[in-house]
Amino acid sequence: MGILILLEFVLHAVNDVYIDLLQHRSLSRCVNASLKQFKLVCVVQDLQSWCHERSEVEIVDMVLRLREKLNLVNEHKLDVPPQIAAMISLQLDTITHSLPEDLRGILLKS
Repeated sequence: MGILILLEFVLHAVNDVYIDLLQHRSLSRCVNASLKQFKLVCVVQDLQSWCHERSEVEIVDMVLRLREKLNLVNEHKLDVPPQIAAMISLQLDTITHSLPEDLRGILLKS
């Protein structure tokens, strides 16, 4: 009889640990998604002043990375509100058109 009680206690304890783990993972995913969204907003809001301090190579690299993020948003792999996606797209267009003609042509083709 004592063994059954002990076994039941252990099974409940393992179940509780598993539930806590699932809740932690869920919370962690939510926090990570919010953090990614916040980073995108911060980068985009200060993108033009950031570009004034950078070389063309760094600017092109940032444009390509932000385009990748927009593709993830469009494929619903990154949860970002449509307003933020539109703001990113508008900033990318502004930055792309501020680049020299040769770089602009390459970026617009890709």
